Amino acid sequence: RAVDEAVKLLELVDNDLGAAGAILESRRARRENAPPLLVEGLIPRGEITLLTGVAKTGKSSLLTQLAACIATGQPFLGLPVNSPNRRVVIITGEDSPPTIAERLDRLGIDEATQDQIIVMPGGELAERLQQASKLKPDLLVVDPARAFCKGDEDGSDAPSTFFDQLYNFARETGAAVIVAHQRTKDSRPRSLSEIVPRGSQVWTDRPRMSLGFLRRKDGQSVFGVRTLDGIPQHNLPPSANVRTEPLVLEFDKEASRFTPTK
Repeated sequence: RAVDEAVKLLELVDNDLGAAGAILESRRARRENAPPLLVEGLIPRGEITLLTGVAKTGKSSLLTQLAACIATGQPFLGLPVNSPNRRVVIITGEDSPPTIAERLDRLGIDEATQDQIIVMPGGELAERLQQASKLKPDLLVVDPARAFCKGDEDGSDAPSTFFDQLYNFARETGAAVIVAHQRTKDSRPRSLSEIVPRGSQVWTDRPRMSLGFLRRKDGQSVFGVRTLDGIPQHNLPPSANVRTEPLVLEFDKEASRFTPTK
């Protein structure tokens, strides 16, 4: 049967092997399953997720809480996690390791578990990724993007190189990669649909999942999949069961913890 199908395919394309290969690749892509998820309905493994929001509103605290959940296997904001290695690497260009450690302390993360959350301050991204790959993390956090994207973020070359490095890491390790980024300059977003990543179109096109984070005037925060003209900004198949309903969060400063409202 397989031989007959191959003969029919070659006849269809006049024995053009390149065309036959393209058809086979198209068939494979159509049958491709959804990527495994690190956080159910939200963050895919082996892919890049972009988290965009206003500066100094709690993105880094939220990502520290995510790291703690991956390292402990506990749900993130009520959503189940899939972290077999329970290991996280945070490449930080802004917060110091002691600052992140203090957040983890407030979250109640013990020393043994904190050893599973490896914090790498600054440095060249390529070198840090090489080090991180040896640790086999379930999650890689890059915070913030501007510290490691070398060049003009409004152009295409520098962001493309930045995403190429992260894409290769995600595919080679199977880790989820999440990048913290800021919204467009001078914008005052009032909803996730108004949060637009700063820089060129590359910042919108390259991530497979695009999340937004917004602090409201009432002190609560909104977190979830960004939308554009009502369309969720992700490139995952329906079988991924992406959660499109935003989460409304309250922040306990003493515990450094976000909690979904009822």
